[in-house]
This record gives sequence, structure tokens and C-alpha cells, in this order.
Amino acid sequence: HAVEGDPWAKNYLTDHTANFGPWALSQFSSQQLTFEPNPNFTSPRGNITQMVIRTVANASSRVQLLQVGDIAETTGLDYSQMERLRGSKATTLTQCANPARDWLGLSAKDPIVGQPVVREAISLALDRVSIARAIYRGFAAPAKNGLSGQFKSQGDNTFYQHDVAKAKQLLASVDLEKGFDLTLKVSPAQPGPYSANLAAIIQQQLAEIGIRVSIVNVPSAVQFRAEGIAHSMQAWLGGETPAFSNAGFSAWLTNGSNGLQNYAGFSNPELDKLADILMTDNRDSEAKANQQRLATLIGEQQPAVYLVDRYSIGVRNACAGSVPAASFVTDYTQAVTSCR
Repeated sequence: HAVEGDPWAKNYLTDHTANFGPWALSQFSSQQLTFEPNPNFTSPRGNITQMVIRTVANASSRVQLLQVGDIAETTGLDYSQMERLRGSKATTLTQCANPARDWLGLSAKDPIVGQPVVREAISLALDRVSIARAIYRGFAAPAKNGLSGQFKSQGDNTFYQHDVAKAKQLLASVDLEKGFDLTLKVSPAQPGPYSANLAAIIQQQLAEIGIRVSIVNVPSAVQFRAEGIAHSMQAWLGGETPAFSNAGFSAWLTNGSNGLQNYAGFSNPELDKLADILMTDNRDSEAKANQQRLATLIGEQQPAVYLVDRYSIGVRNACAGSVPAASFVTDYTQAVTSCR
């Protein structure tokens, strides 16, 4: 479809997609995509003959559609909504292990929070158990290490304990015993629709050590990412969902010098080297020791102040009870459902 005068096939892509695999796009609009089975796909299939992906902006509307069976699955709910659905006979929630994490970002270029001792104080001031209970409602675990608990690292976890007294001592050691002002930017796109509530509890907890947090909402996901890439934010909330489960990749993504989500401008040659080694080979005889050192290094430097380890949650109507799922994929191709 790349022809002379249209070398990138833009005309073709106005009403086609360059996709492949088990599904072929049959219709689309700004609000809905419709897929039909690809006749050239011969691997095993379930009983679904049409897949529709629809935009419904209001989360409460999505919940209602889910409960009455007008949709099979939804995403983007906050944790209080998922908690209410957990006891519903009309819905099923599947929980899968995932190296995903939520974190508090702090600028490495800022004269105050750019100091590792200040970042450590902030980490110690945060009560992650309370955060996990109040915001995530049992769908996440408090962060205990520089790497996700899914990697089973044995790095030093003292940096993730709740210790307000020590946090105050650390601030006093750099003449910040009276605290300081901190601007925290949040977006519903990062880490999710619960961002505002998460920011509020962080604001409350940091006030205990004299840090005066001002919360600024950034409604545009594009603007939020642009400010992150420009390293222009003092503090922000982020969500880390690595594309594949590898400790080196996970560390590089947010904390590597050229990591895709390194909004802090943080750079540490040792961290970069360890991440690169583990991305190249995470099964050799030194992998466990390298992973432990990487976890401890992240804890010492706090380039990202990790808050919780998130699980992957599938929220479905009971009619979609037999849907193969894992951390990064929901396989409706082989699903067997009774959805209408």
C-alpha cells in the first residue's frame, strides 16, 4: 500500500490498520473499534465472533454497563469502585502478579529534593501500609524494596520503613528542620484515576515532617509527559508498568539515565551498568547478587520513591468468566464466554 506519492501509505491508513494476528479491524470511529476474526489465523479459538472496543469516558457509566452485562470487561476504574465490585455476583475480578509500581517522583536537579538525604527522609515519612489500605483497597502491596516484590530481591529494605523521627533527623542534618515547600503535580493519566486521592494522603503524611505540599492538577496526559521529559516538575506521581518482567528493564525504565520515564533527570553510572547487565543476562551466576545490589542502590538513592507494588486486575462481567489472563495480556481469542 506504499505507492509513489504516498510512500508511508497514509491514505490506506485513513480507513485501515496495519495490524496482524487473530483479529481484523472491520469498522472504526472515534468512539468505537470493531474487530472480526482474521480468516488467515488458524490457531485455536474460543467462541467469540466479534470484538468491540468502545470509549465510555465516565467510570460510573462503565461500572453500570458492566453490571448489567452490556459490556464484558472494563478498565480505568479507581480502587474504591473495584472494591465495591469485588463482592458482586454479576462481576469477576482476576488478580495476576505484575512488576508494576506506583511512585513519587522528585527532581534530581532541584536544590532541595535533589539531595539523596532529603529523598530518603521523604521515603521514611511515608506510611506505605496506610497508603495501600486507604487508596488501593487490597489491590496493591506496600513497596519494601528498590525493585518490585515480583523479582524477590533481597536488597536493603530499611529505606522503605515508616520512621517519622528518623525522617526529621535527616532533614535537620541538612538544615531543613523547619521543612520546605513542595509542589506536587498529578494527572489522572499517571498513575490513574486515583491520583488526586493518593496525592492528598501524601500531602497529609509529609506535613508531619514539616513539608508543605501544594497539589497541582495537570489534566492533559500529553502536557504531563512533556513536563516530565523536560525535567520541569519538582515532584509528581507516576505509574511504572514495565513492558516485560525483567529487573534490569524495570530499574532502567524510571531510573536509568536515558530511561523512558526518567522525569527526575537522575543519573547513576553504577545503576545503569547493573540494569544493562541484567537486561542482557538475568540468569547467570552473578544475576542474584547484581539484582540485590541494584535494589539496594535504588533504596539508597531513591531516584523514584516507590509507594506500592500493584497487581494486574481484570474487571469482567460474570459472562466472561473463562478468559485466559496474565500480567500483560488478556486473551479473548481463546476465551469462551456467554456474553451476548
